[in-house]
Amino acid sequence: MADPVAQAEAHRSSAFAPLRHPAFARLWLGAITSNIGTWMEAIALGIYVQRTTGSAASTAAVAAAAFVPIAVFGPLGGALADHVSRKLLIVGTSLVQAALAASLAAFFATGSPSPQLVTLVAFGSGVCSALGFPAFQAILPDLVPREVLPGAIALSSAQYNLGRVVGPALAGFVIAGDRYFAAVVVNAVSFLVVVAVVITLRLPPPMRQPDRPGFLRLIAGGFRYVRADPGLRVNIATLALSSFVAAPFIALIPTMAEEVLAAPNGT
Repeated sequence: MADPVAQAEAHRSSAFAPLRHPAFARLWLGAITSNIGTWMEAIALGIYVQRTTGSAASTAAVAAAAFVPIAVFGPLGGALADHVSRKLLIVGTSLVQAALAASLAAFFATGSPSPQLVTLVAFGSGVCSALGFPAFQAILPDLVPREVLPGAIALSSAQYNLGRVVGPALAGFVIAGDRYFAAVVVNAVSFLVVVAVVITLRLPPPMRQPDRPGFLRLIAGGFRYVRADPGLRVNIATLALSSFVAAPFIALIPTMAEEVLAAPNGT
């Protein structure tokens, strides 16, 4: 009979096996840093708009501007990941996001940015995220051997969800002192961390295929593939239901904190 302790230890070892590959480990650390910064900024901006306008609709608009583009522009990002250098795509979108966060930090440093400006910056960052994230997913097979690829995908999902926990928790410290500037600066720096990591990666160039279909045909082909596979249909339908019905509650957390729970300092 196998030793349960040894089995548990072997399972833990296999679960973290992708982190033994330096390129993946660097990317994982950069990604979780970026996610923490993104969620810090998202929560801080939500509280800022709620306190500035007192409007739940305005607060929800900021969250929607950041995350709806992922659903709309995500397929285009997937097509781009098959046509252009994935490294350049990730670096380029991350630099634009860093610039957007830095510009917003400048507005906070010199005054009080309008809710409309905050929403516009959130939308721009959301579009960049939608265009760059598919390339991030696509490079994982280039960083780890095939046998540990499922673990790499699982760890990538884990770091995203961990960022959703750590980021808002850290945001509470800056929100308590009305230091929205600090949250935005952390987010800007976190994108630069991603850039620094991705530059160090050695990735294969995009495949040159003379008969490769264009963007629209690639996107349409992706939808047909999902529609033809029962398992993928269920997964996509479940993800869509969660994204559009359950996940949007995050947009109303600032309103709940400020108006419903009447929490001191909105924390």
